[in-house]
Amino acid sequence: MVDDEAIVRRLVCRVLEREGATVLEAEDGERGLRLVMEHAGALSLVITDLVMPVIDGFEVSEVLSIFLPDLPVLTMSGHATVPEAERRLTVIKKPFAISNLVDAVRAAKHRPRGPLPQEQRSRAQQLRRVTSALPAPALSPVQSTDLIAAAFELRRLRNQP
Repeated sequence: MVDDEAIVRRLVCRVLEREGATVLEAEDGERGLRLVMEHAGALSLVITDLVMPVIDGFEVSEVLSIFLPDLPVLTMSGHATVPEAERRLTVIKKPFAISNLVDAVRAAKHRPRGPLPQEQRSRAQQLRRVTSALPAPALSPVQSTDLIAAAFELRRLRNQP
């Protein structure tokens, strides 16, 4: 049986491929971050749902904004509102028309990335300290950082009192 998330994911992939994009597909945030680590230099955009198994879209987006700040992220959400702390996310509301998806992708690729709010800067410093290895000369910072470990550490930091 195919679930609704899989149907939406396949539709998004087909639309983007029809628009000429090469698409890498992942069914959850952990697999998505693994693909980012494997293909970081070749990516021009990451699209994620806010509600996903294992690692959610909020965590994916924040980890990428910290470790790959020049990589645009477009998030999809079927929820009525996005929490105030996440307003810097580029969000397309589900259900959406195909033309809205194409427009949102174009806009996300050209949206300037502003500085992280103070709370996120503080978490970013903690995440870098906890998860970043000393980069080997031949490796980029993302190749020497386990983005999945960073996402789980981010969750731990968010849940601290």
